[in-house]
Amino acid sequence: MAAVRLLAFFVLGLGLPASAGANIPAEFVERAPSELAALAFDTEYGRLIVAEFGKILRASADQECLRSRAIDPAALEAPGHELLVRNGARMLEIYDTLMDGGKFEAAFAARAGKNAKAEYVRLRRDPDVRRLQEISEPERLAELADKISETLDRNAVLANLRLTKMVSPLSTGYLIDRSPAEKSAIAQERFLESNKSPSLKRWMELQEALVHAIEEAQDRESFLKMGPGQMMPDAVRDLAALCVFPAPLKPAPGAAPVPRGSPR
Repeated sequence: MAAVRLLAFFVLGLGLPASAGANIPAEFVERAPSELAALAFDTEYGRLIVAEFGKILRASADQECLRSRAIDPAALEAPGHELLVRNGARMLEIYDTLMDGGKFEAAFAARAGKNAKAEYVRLRRDPDVRRLQEISEPERLAELADKISETLDRNAVLANLRLTKMVSPLSTGYLIDRSPAEKSAIAQERFLESNKSPSLKRWMELQEALVHAIEEAQDRESFLKMGPGQMMPDAVRDLAALCVFPAPLKPAPGAAPVPRGSPR
């Protein structure tokens, strides 16, 4: 369900465009993966994650490597931001490859009606629907920032990278209270309770059909085989470019220590 939830968040008003080679039909999407990932880290919450990541990079990077590459430790926040956006966009592109566009359209039409796609496009311009999208966007972008940073953490752990701490609030809890997700979710509920617009009611029915269509169109077998390394294939290399390398392997319990200068 993780990929279904993630894709649903971004198709419902955000999404991946056909121009980027997406499998989800163009009528359901608005923003490119790179734009979407950049937005996630351009919010107040996203900038807090970026700032913390910059501190982690400064504490974790190999100092000699930084000197040899003329990288200013005080300026690591900017390349850290670029790393999060770039790998986040790549993750979204890979999620989309798990979708079968034909199955998605067929499943959506079966649940919502043969004219549902045109109805979806029309309703997206409705003032009440647009207001709901504005209210819900902080939750979606916070969820995305959390997911990107969490996937980066998992790559770092699997590669035994020498990070002083994890990046994602989901891993550490250090910024959970600053996330706008809960406030946004409550605002959505209140808006839906107070607004009985027929257009909004139909929009919500289409959202439910869309989530089911995503689930039916997803290549679940391939998804289950994919780990963090497949979802962010460049993450470890990008961290190495910022002088973050694997930590030395610890000797097995009971093993004799390796003498200094001895070949390993």
